[in-house]
Amino acid sequence: MSARLAVCLFVLALSACSSGPPTPAWQMSARSSLDASAIAWLEGRDAVHSAEFTRARAAVARTGQLDLIARAELHRCALRVATLVFEPCAGFDALATDATPEDAAYARYLANRLQPGDAERLPPAHRAALAATDPAAALRGVDDPVTRLVAAGAALQRAQGFCRVAS
Repeated sequence: MSARLAVCLFVLALSACSSGPPTPAWQMSARSSLDASAIAWLEGRDAVHSAEFTRARAAVARTGQLDLIARAELHRCALRVATLVFEPCAGFDALATDATPEDAAYARYLANRLQPGDAERLPPAHRAALAATDPAAALRGVDDPVTRLVAAGAALQRAQGFCRVAS
């Protein structure tokens, strides 16, 4: 019995040492709601998307960190570009002054209003698609399907063709 107890205590001690601080509840709630919101948007369930996004934004807003609220809004705008809904990103635009330089560059990328130096601030997959002469080829190696859709939508918005006519 004492050997079993010793092993349990050792495992507990080892797991306590190997883990970092627990993820804050707001962060888990926001991530869960953002994921549910994205799925609902991609499935065309607008009411569910809206409710889940509102829940996610409220969870992030409780932190008081405006840059994180701006990032949540940017997530929503990226989903729209992924589904070829090219409209102003009003939620992000209202918080743009509080956004990180990387998020501001990404917002301009999504809106097809890039400025000098923005490409270097983009996530790697988007940077590669932006620089490629053949964006479709650049996106084949991107594992995340939503990232591929966002980059494809952004490229389409920039009027880069993905289809090649067979000669």
